[in-house]
Amino acid sequence: MAQLILTTRKLLDRRQMLRSLLKKISLVADGPVVTLRSFGQGLVMGAQDAEMKVADYRSWRFALCAKSFRGNYFEYWNSNGKDAFSLYRAYLNIYQMKCGEEAEFLCLHTDPQEPNSSHAAKYKRGPHFHISVAGDPFKHAHIALNHQFLPSVLKTPQTLTHAFQCAIQMIRDEILSQFEPSDSAAA
Repeated sequence: MAQLILTTRKLLDRRQMLRSLLKKISLVADGPVVTLRSFGQGLVMGAQDAEMKVADYRSWRFALCAKSFRGNYFEYWNSNGKDAFSLYRAYLNIYQMKCGEEAEFLCLHTDPQEPNSSHAAKYKRGPHFHISVAGDPFKHAHIALNHQFLPSVLKTPQTLTHAFQCAIQMIRDEILSQFEPSDSAAA
């Protein structure tokens, strides 16, 4: 099972790297604000348009480069002791606004600590898509992007981040670019 481990100092340093990663799809040129907070037995790092006091990191949103789309990105890091944290989840959820309602559109997830006993572990551990907008069964399917290279992708936090970077670029180029750009993104 993958053990993607960082110290608190490295997690603090990771905030700028995540901001840079997400600026590819963010409406804000420098990327969204990335916040690190204690949560349960670990730490959550997430992105939002501005530093907010909302406790539920799953509610944090940042504007995307395509009109009527919002993103939610978070990483949950489990505590492994005094100053070590292992990545439990990294999730990018993309929502589309229609008639004032938010609907999940597409998700890019990784669950590197998924137990071997799970039938979908080989698909869930690395970066995978959920095509929510397509409905069942696609919204629940784990469409693996790097299945054949999983040991390499999960080797370090940097190799996993690179795989996410490639997937985010693909989301921008192949999906979000097909929609009308947000006002500031069009400039």
